Amino acid sequence: MTEKKTTTKKPTIYERIHAVMKDLKYIQKGENKVNGQYSFAGHDKVTSEVRKHLVTHGIVVVPSVTGHSQDGNRTVVDIETAFINVDNPDDKVVINFFGYGVDNQDKGPGKAFSYAKKYAFLQLFCLETGDDPEKDLIDYDEGAIDSKQAAQIDEWMDQTGTKLDDFLKVMKIKLVDELPAGRFDEVRAIFMKKIDKMKGVA
Repeated sequence: MTEKKTTTKKPTIYERIHAVMKDLKYIQKGENKVNGQYSFAGHDKVTSEVRKHLVTHGIVVVPSVTGHSQDGNRTVVDIETAFINVDNPDDKVVINFFGYGVDNQDKGPGKAFSYAKKYAFLQLFCLETGDDPEKDLIDYDEGAIDSKQAAQIDEWMDQTGTKLDDFLKVMKIKLVDELPAGRFDEVRAIFMKKIDKMKGVA
């Protein structure tokens, strides 16, 4: 008598995702605090917690950048993340997410990518961390004023007798060209007030 071979049906990608959701319901915040005020579950923490369940349930994650933009010191990255059934690569779930990264040097793209991937994990598996979206200590800077605006400020300083050193000290900058574009209207209002005062306008 020949024994019949039984074939075990492999779980689909949706069943694997569901299995991860059952095993992992919450990710504890890290111990590091931002500005001494609050802690959060960062990218490394989320990846570390999710990874072991991905391995257990046979899910391969392949993130890729689909677009990015740079505006001043802020980087925006769009990513596509594929969650693939290790036993059947054609069986997968693909989600899109974006992330912001604010940095005055060259770390903006990395921050944006990490932010996007972290939230792709959190949203797909419906994970709670107990924190709000990550805050950044670096203010968004849309860039410095252009040469025409810088020349206008020079003209206003001459017109009002304002010393360059005094202006730089008040604005907390080293050069006029470093003035953030978003503060130009503020500077204009200051000088217009001085000019009106010189003209005797109440």
